[in-house]
Amino acid sequence: MKTLLFILVAFVALTSLISGLIMMSDPEGVILNMSVSLLEGTPFGIF
Repeated sequence: MKTLLFILVAFVALTSLISGLIMMSDPEGVILNMSVSLLEGTPFGIF
């Protein structure tokens, strides 16, 4: 059980690190094919 939990935590950490770096390099989300229209109705203009 501890091994499975470690694998899940490692996967989440790795994917969040990669996604965070991509979003810092391109805050408009073009690289991840994210539309700015997802932010309609929120106080944010870009990702």
